[in-house]
Amino acid sequence: MYDYNDPFATLWWMHGSVVPSILYLSGLCTLNGAISVYFKDSYNFFVDHTPHMYIGTTIGILLVLKAYLAYQQYAEGTLTLRRCQDSIRSIAVRVNAYGHASSESNARELVTGRIKIAKYLVVFWYSIVFHMRKQRSIPKNSNLILYLSHAEMLEFEAAGVRPLTCLRWLDRSVAHLRDKGCLSDAVACTVAAEVTKLMEAFGTMERVKTYQTVPFAYYQFCNWAVFLFCFTVPASIATHNTDYVASCLCSFLVCFIYFGINFIGNDLQAPFGNGPNDIPLERYGMVIENELYQSFHFFRFRYEHFALFQEGLVVYPPDDPRNMPYVAPHPTPPPTTLPAFIRYLAPIPPLLPPASFSPFHHSFCSPGAHRMSQIFHSSKALSIPKKRSPWTPARIKITAAVRLGIPRMRRLREAKMQR
Repeated sequence: MYDYNDPFATLWWMHGSVVPSILYLSGLCTLNGAISVYFKDSYNFFVDHTPHMYIGTTIGILLVLKAYLAYQQYAEGTLTLRRCQDSIRSIAVRVNAYGHASSESNARELVTGRIKIAKYLVVFWYSIVFHMRKQRSIPKNSNLILYLSHAEMLEFEAAGVRPLTCLRWLDRSVAHLRDKGCLSDAVACTVAAEVTKLMEAFGTMERVKTYQTVPFAYYQFCNWAVFLFCFTVPASIATHNTDYVASCLCSFLVCFIYFGINFIGNDLQAPFGNGPNDIPLERYGMVIENELYQSFHFFRFRYEHFALFQEGLVVYPPDDPRNMPYVAPHPTPPPTTLPAFIRYLAPIPPLLPPASFSPFHHSFCSPGAHRMSQIFHSSKALSIPKKRSPWTPARIKITAAVRLGIPRMRRLREAKMQR
């Protein structure tokens, strides 16, 4: 966050700024201004400034309108997010304040219902973050499996629009508390109205994410117009100002402003991305989760150490390079240029199924050794008789003698037991 009362403290902040993106383009226009002054002085080649006067005003109006439409898109997304957050707070306050229980079973149902409602609210926002980023895969270190049962987890993974599934679970929990007598009809209707507001807010966020505010023809034309205008206006400036420093400075300022307005209009059209100027959905999720911990003490006792919105959680789109898993390089197989006798004397690997064979076995063992391994480990191989232990016959005789009750063997056994 920046300080509104100190505008000059953020002049050199580059994170989230359009200055790095337009600086090199403005530098090219500045170089174009110096070249235009050289051609004006050396060859008397210049461009009349009259067309650029009218074209510059027209392009400025188009760019301002484009940036205004993009800002409206961004403002609508931010306002919808705040409405959604207010509805979650309203549901938490009403369910926590107006619940009542007349028996022990109702008290148990009320506590369990409150925990479910808080849990579904957190999962709802968690699914919104993934849905806005167009990400279907759940991270391996996510605690979502601790929040949902096995059946709910299967339904959540199979759902096409997961936030709507969470809202259905939430509405069903409120109806269950009303049927058990833990919530009155008036409170249940109020909470159901807030759930409807959450559904409407999700619909608005879906429209902001899916539908483009600026049509493609308008977007493309503005980009082309700014590009052509900024790379030809230095020649028009050099017509009336042949000083190198003044011409380059004026060219830089004009192109810097036009490119900056155009880039701002492009950047604000998608407010639910991962850019520095986009809405931080993960940070909103941490705020909502902490507020629900404060409202529902049993929910905090059970899930505080298994938070969904952990510190450092960032959800990237599927096509983002930062989201690609790391693929370890395949191990290099051993060289096959060994002498023939070494390859034949190498240890023969055990017989493996065809699906589990690796290039290592085929490259390390010769075809003859591989065939010998198959014969050796096959069921048709010759069975080698095992050598019988010399203690086996003696043990058998002793056991038989004990069973028959020979007096001498009985005396030996009794003496052994007495020792």
